[in-house]
Amino acid sequence: MNKMTEKYIAKALEGYEANYGAITEAIQGMEAQLSSYKEQQKEMAEGVSEMKDLLGLGDEEPAKGSPELNLVSSDTSK
Repeated sequence: MNKMTEKYIAKALEGYEANYGAITEAIQGMEAQLSSYKEQQKEMAEGVSEMKDLLGLGDEEPAKGSPELNLVSSDTSK
């Protein structure tokens, strides 16, 4: 291998190594964030379920894609 080719390949290798570390770090950060989001989602679903039970809405189906509460009126004249 001649010196020009070796120099070019060595620079490319340095770039790959540097970017590999950055990409690996970014993926780890995103995985941690996803884990946090999943935990928050679980807590919210539990909260929705508990509130529905308290409001007597436990048998209702959640809206497509996410749990949803129906508003309950305190007006008893209806």
